[in-house]
Amino acid sequence: MMQQLILFTILLLSPIFLNAQPLQKHQGKLQNGFTEAGDVTYTYRIDEKTREHIKHGTFRYTVKAREDQSRFNHYITGNFVDNLKDGAWSYKINQRDFRLQHPKLYTTGTVSLDASFSMGVPNGKWRYETALRSREGEKKQDRWTWGRYDTVRTVIVELSFTNGIITGPFYAMFEKEFEISGSFDENGFFHGEWVWSYPDSIITITWDHGLESGTVIKDSTGNILHIEQHDHSIKIIREYQLLAAQRSEKVRDYPFSLDTVSLLSNPRYQLTGLLQNTIYHPQYFLHRQIGGDKTLYYDTQSYRMRQTITGLYVINQRNRISATQVQHYNRMEVLIKRMETQMAYIYQMRRDGKLKRQAGEAIRLMEHNISQTRKYACTGETLKLYLSLQDGLNAASVSCAYLGAFSEPLPDFRTKEAALQHFVEKISALEKENHTHYSNIRKNMVQ
Repeated sequence: MMQQLILFTILLLSPIFLNAQPLQKHQGKLQNGFTEAGDVTYTYRIDEKTREHIKHGTFRYTVKAREDQSRFNHYITGNFVDNLKDGAWSYKINQRDFRLQHPKLYTTGTVSLDASFSMGVPNGKWRYETALRSREGEKKQDRWTWGRYDTVRTVIVELSFTNGIITGPFYAMFEKEFEISGSFDENGFFHGEWVWSYPDSIITITWDHGLESGTVIKDSTGNILHIEQHDHSIKIIREYQLLAAQRSEKVRDYPFSLDTVSLLSNPRYQLTGLLQNTIYHPQYFLHRQIGGDKTLYYDTQSYRMRQTITGLYVINQRNRISATQVQHYNRMEVLIKRMETQMAYIYQMRRDGKLKRQAGEAIRLMEHNISQTRKYACTGETLKLYLSLQDGLNAASVSCAYLGAFSEPLPDFRTKEAALQHFVEKISALEKENHTHYSNIRKNMVQ
């Protein structure tokens, strides 16, 4: 009995003995892809089976490169626990007149990333920032000739992780091209108000735990270019979700189904591409070479690092509609987009002071026609939520009321196809009328 107790105690304490293995110090070189290899220092234990280094403790990486007029300093510090990144990690680059790719273009500025991990998983606040400017330079006969610096290009990304899920407030600013602010709920779904600011427009999208509840697009002076509200559809979808959770057969009464989609899986989505080119920049932060992040792996087919972080979730509604209905919806979308594009151009001309005063009446008529097209489109979208045509029309009379009243009452319809065909015809007529106003303004009312 005593021997069994001793054996059990030894087995219980063996992990402690393993972790108590004296740490050794490694000093070596690590390539960053920009300059000569940098100096890397870390403490580690030896894996008894593989003889690999198990990083444990402080990690430091340093590059101090100088060549003629150029300077490039690269610093990375952090902590490992059993070969996993843990706690705060800091990545900083300072460069002066450093040539990256263009043979005569030299860049000055800083790149930084403050990250946080919990046992190899992103956890906590992350912040990325670059402030770079460039100028042309050329050396002839041991003398340098320099051009002027361009404007400082600033990029900022601020976000938070909860055990590998993107949650909480999000902010991004990319030079002078766009600025984004919003938030995710605790499960990584878009939630609350998201604002996308561009030089010529502001897009505000409101989310309710992954469901889009409204969109407003304005130009830089506040003119509304596009507006949608989906409060009613969210109510219907939440009812569906409750019945689905209860595994009720009543879900068959709804002409749609739902699935959850992560926009991280779409490389063309703006936020996905932004994260790939900032916090996961392969040369700035050496994620592959340093290791320790459980959410990263190397894809041998694409020869790129891939992430398994999660978030950027939306709830996708898949409607069960006929091919004819799809054609009608697509046609309405094309016509409305054309009208809104023309309207945006007219607003731009007015903002620039290029229109005569008499253009005001034509603009008001165009705005009225667009309001009517949105009313038809909103009514059509509401029909997607109901099996019954009449139930859909009754619901639309309430959910689309924010767009005002129809100029003429709707006729009686026998089918959804007939209703949508009517909407397409009305929108097409309004689009033609707006195109006439648009052409007249450009031809006769420009000063």
